[in-house]
Amino acid sequence: MQACLSPSFTVAHDMQEVVDATNTPLCIMHSGDILRQCLAHRTVGLLVRDRQGRTLLTHCQGLGWSISSFSNLYAGHSHEEQARKLLRDDWGQEGHVQYLQILPTDTAALNTFTYLYEARVSTALATEAARDTSSHMLVDQDELQGLCANFDSLLSPVLRNAVHNGLIRPYCNSQK
Repeated sequence: MQACLSPSFTVAHDMQEVVDATNTPLCIMHSGDILRQCLAHRTVGLLVRDRQGRTLLTHCQGLGWSISSFSNLYAGHSHEEQARKLLRDDWGQEGHVQYLQILPTDTAALNTFTYLYEARVSTALATEAARDTSSHMLVDQDELQGLCANFDSLLSPVLRNAVHNGLIRPYCNSQK
């Protein structure tokens, strides 16, 4: 186990901040050590929505249907830049990401504080991704609420947490 308390430490790509119950950084450790020890840490989630307001879900092996993109937040990186990187790398898009809220830590969600962002993509891109029904599902607000109410066990802890906390709201045309 490698840990570092010095902010001048050169951070490798697989290093993350361990945080306390209030999301205050405690130290920096390798991601694998953090997961193995079930320590609280930070992640970034990107909720991709099409221009009609439908949400693109992604199936994660062993977790169920989840938010569109998800990644660790590595030490020294901003959560907003990580959300933009998810949009670019996973969806081939450059553009605006809107911060929604931080999801509180949840042991079912691997003890993470998740910074949740939203991005809008073209309906064509979302529909194309949803053609691979084993990996993606495009749902409107009513369908998402129905999944959460009736098939809760099919959803990942992060998605359940976001829906139960009211973070995935109906589409609003005034948003970018």
